[in-house]
Amino acid sequence: YFRTSPSRTSEVDVRALALVRSPPLLVAMFAMCCAAESTTGAEVVGEQTAAEAGDAVVDNGADLVGEWAVEGGGTFGLSASRGALIYREASGEQTLTGALAPTAPGEWEAEIKTEGVGETFGSLRLKREGKCIRSHFKPAGHDKFCEEGLLSTRA
Repeated sequence: YFRTSPSRTSEVDVRALALVRSPPLLVAMFAMCCAAESTTGAEVVGEQTAAEAGDAVVDNGADLVGEWAVEGGGTFGLSASRGALIYREASGEQTLTGALAPTAPGEWEAEIKTEGVGETFGSLRLKREGKCIRSHFKPAGHDKFCEEGLLSTRA
């Protein structure tokens, strides 16, 4: 798991270990990363919502449809449904899913829920990076996305 420094063990590290028990690899890795970062007093600056982006959001992400391999292991799928990009990650008996909405050119966000249960797992932000996708996760109850994220390539 991740820590903010090698010599510092904290309550945040314990929460990160608890999050690892959730089988979906991609989201679990992000959850660990975000849990290890301090969210106290965090301020999000410079984000643009879909409403603020207005006409600037024209990229529907249709070329991103398919399977993606995540650095460090794991995969997820993107599909198109009624003009929306759908995130789906299955692991064992649990499946995480969410409808990605454009927030800026080349960027999408979704609330990620457990399929069939409807419990919110967190939020996911996808950004184009050349022919790759960088994913940033924010666990439910946190106010900040993981800064570095994970890079994914076509599977």
